[in-house]
Amino acid sequence: MNIVFFDSAGGNAYSARSLDTADNGLGGAEATLARVAIEFADRGSSVTVVQPGLGRADMREAGVRWIGSAIADEAVAAADVIVVQRRIADAWAIRKKNRSARIIVWYHDWYCLRGVQEAGPAYRTVAKNVLKANLRAAMHLLGRIDMVAVSETHKQAIDAYFRWTVLSGRVARSDTFCQVVYNPVSKDIERPEDIAFDRNKLIFFSAPWKGLSVVKEAFARLNQRIPELRLYVASPSYGYQGQDTQQPDNVIELGSLTHAELTRHVAGALCVFYPAHVVPETFGLVFVESHALGTPVLAHPFGSAPEMLTAPELVDSADDQQIFERISAWREGQRPAVGAQARFARSQVMARWARVLGISASPAGVTGQAAANQLVGDNSAEFPH
Repeated sequence: MNIVFFDSAGGNAYSARSLDTADNGLGGAEATLARVAIEFADRGSSVTVVQPGLGRADMREAGVRWIGSAIADEAVAAADVIVVQRRIADAWAIRKKNRSARIIVWYHDWYCLRGVQEAGPAYRTVAKNVLKANLRAAMHLLGRIDMVAVSETHKQAIDAYFRWTVLSGRVARSDTFCQVVYNPVSKDIERPEDIAFDRNKLIFFSAPWKGLSVVKEAFARLNQRIPELRLYVASPSYGYQGQDTQQPDNVIELGSLTHAELTRHVAGALCVFYPAHVVPETFGLVFVESHALGTPVLAHPFGSAPEMLTAPELVDSADDQQIFERISAWREGQRPAVGAQARFARSQVMARWARVLGISASPAGVTGQAAANQLVGDNSAEFPH
């Protein structure tokens, strides 16, 4: 099968080697796309990743062809399946270049009809949002373009968004309207045996625009009551544009780290400190990778957080007392036990992708009944490392 992953949103150039470097400008969606593309290539598919940041470059790494969108027309025209990252408008334009391919928009962002589901905006704003939703819906319907969400919570939000549109009939048949494929964790994520967690160490490692300023403010208030605490911040450099917040005491900026470096910091923390109510996570790679390292997360209960986290990890980000009590309890031995979950294992994720794309994606070196058994699903409790 000839598969093209078309990333129209990622501004920074990346390839397989970017996954092992620190200052690579990769967000979670881009890193996930690269990992899934490499996995399909390992399983025998012909895979091309198209992205604007590469310009006219054309190279091959990890069995995948990485090319710039400026020279992508031939690859797009020859594809059997095209997975477009985020933007239906780009999928619509691609449909004109390839009339027969299966095209899917892989949504990562949170959509809602402001003013329909939320009170406040003026009628003109409501009308504009409803019109935009109907335009997106029409492109999906007329272009025969399917959708993939990254969590059950995300799928419910997408269903609700399109329920007001010309796609309402398909929304009622939601199993065929939008399918869920979780994001896989990094294949090398494993808790280092030589690290014990520090009861005074908190860490934040998401994009700054997802609420870092709110997190720092919450930490500053918490730090007044528990002066021993330190907040370590590991965020990609691309996210710091426009961030001009006052730096509280006892915040240690780590900047961009390699995945191996980040793993050690997260494994050594009391928890991931994420009490922000700014941007809901559609999947929450931060949540899943932290759990795989045995580190709990303290997060606001919105977006995918209630789906991915345990009840003790959910806290009202505006309730300083609740945050104080939770952190205090965890420091005194009541820290919740968390671990990796099989549903996010690469074997499970690739099995879901294979079913969605309608292709065979046998693990490298595995054939026959063994391959079929692995594609049906690995029900083991741990990730394959």
